[in-house]
Amino acid sequence: KKSVAELRNCHVSEELHRYGINVRHTGRVRFLIKGDDPSSEQAKRTLLVTMCQRTLKNLLRREMRMELERHQYTQPSEHESRAMVVDFLNLVTRAHQTDQTYNFWGTEIPFELKQRFGQEAVTIEEQNNLFGAVRHDIVKIVKYIVATTGVSLTSACVETLEKSGAGYEFVSVDLGALAVRVKHMSVIDYATAKILSQEAYEDTGVGGDRLLSLAIKSFDRTLQSDPLNQDCQREAAITKLRIAARESEKKSRTTDWEKADEALFKACTMAYNADDRDTVMNLVKEILATWKARGKKEECPERYKKCGGASSTGRVQSLVKYVEAMDTTGRQLTIAICRYLATCTDHALWKIMHKL
Repeated sequence: KKSVAELRNCHVSEELHRYGINVRHTGRVRFLIKGDDPSSEQAKRTLLVTMCQRTLKNLLRREMRMELERHQYTQPSEHESRAMVVDFLNLVTRAHQTDQTYNFWGTEIPFELKQRFGQEAVTIEEQNNLFGAVRHDIVKIVKYIVATTGVSLTSACVETLEKSGAGYEFVSVDLGALAVRVKHMSVIDYATAKILSQEAYEDTGVGGDRLLSLAIKSFDRTLQSDPLNQDCQREAAITKLRIAARESEKKSRTTDWEKADEALFKACTMAYNADDRDTVMNLVKEILATWKARGKKEECPERYKKCGGASSTGRVQSLVKYVEAMDTTGRQLTIAICRYLATCTDHALWKIMHKL
């Protein structure tokens, strides 16, 4: 179960796709959340904001298409296009207290939202005051709209918008370029991430660190569109392990390894689930490289020594002896170790992992 903070920043489409749920069923998912605890309330609020974001995005796109249709034989002027976008954004933030604004949030948005996400998407109370239900997330909604429609805002506008929130009045100079938005393709992000990761592997300097950071961002974008892509998940885990190993070489002996631990156990789980030998070996290679760097940098912290000691050490050593007698390729050894680590919450392995 996610915390309130995690739910507040949750990427809804990624989470739904992870469980095979189409985004159009967001309203049904929200309806099925029955709890009244803080996490349940935040989940319902996040889903409502997401539905409003997508509804408003589609409405602005429709306005843009209608603007083009009105100029069948000529290109609409930039001034007209900017004026249309500004008027729409002012309706979103409720900058002007007019009948048009009240109809927009009181009638049009609830109708369009139910058309897209079902009659269960919002309650009667929320429908009667939909703007009030999302007013604290208006900045988030506006940023989503402009990011998904090719509209850009000036840095000064974004800064003022974040301070003002609901009620902010847009003017034409707040808009940057009106660009064409290209359809996102996860396969391109994935290919880019793999290239960056490979280049970083050959560059051990500052440039390599930057390449790894860029690779992680591309992997994350891929997983937002395709969260069940196991190859991408494993490549991302390898990259995170490389980052942890590099950072360990630069920091003091008191390095906090919690992020490295998280990446390690996630990578172990993926290695265990992998079918091909190369994937397993690549993951384990990065795992052992990380632990080797860790062993060079600091002595085993006390908090790790208190987590079980010899029991974990003996377990892994017995695995090594067993597999060495039964298998000469190393594949079964790596799978056995990964299988154990995938379910192991005992951090006493710190002392021996880098020796394997």
